[in-house]
Amino acid sequence: MDKIAKLSRFTRRIFQLIRIALPLFVAYFWLTVESSYDILTNSGLINLSLNFDSLGDSPLTVGIRLALTLLSLAVTAVPVYALAKLIRLFRNYEQGDIFSLENALIYRQLALSLFYWVIASVLYGAMISLIVTFNAPAGQHQLTLSIDDGQLLTLMLGLITLLISWVMKEAYQLSDDSKYTI
Repeated sequence: MDKIAKLSRFTRRIFQLIRIALPLFVAYFWLTVESSYDILTNSGLINLSLNFDSLGDSPLTVGIRLALTLLSLAVTAVPVYALAKLIRLFRNYEQGDIFSLENALIYRQLALSLFYWVIASVLYGAMISLIVTFNAPAGQHQLTLSIDDGQLLTLMLGLITLLISWVMKEAYQLSDDSKYTI
């Protein structure tokens, strides 16, 4: 049990760090992308496959950057929520609470967050195309909707996680019922 507690504590701390860093990184990215302040991309530390040329000819103005930052932070709320649930789950594991009703409910919430993520990412792609082409001349605005393999895989993982949460809840209820059987 001590190994589970140690690994759970380490994992929980990693998730806590990511939960703090993710919104900061998202805001930094949109506020600095394609500018002289974009240290991560300009230095080659990260290589992004975003192609703004395909979305519009106009540069990313301050207003567009702010709109993209706010939109991205709104979408980032979904993984931040999932990370909060994972932090709670691993805190429970750390305390030796492995097979509980609360953990089954957390798995259900994680499954739902995967579904929310797919919905948010489809809407996010559409909104980015609108925002980036906002200053384009009439008739050149774009609205792009797409679903890719990654989103379909995420839906599958959501269904599997939902099934696991249901099995865990049923197992907890069976275990709880058997405690009171003479």
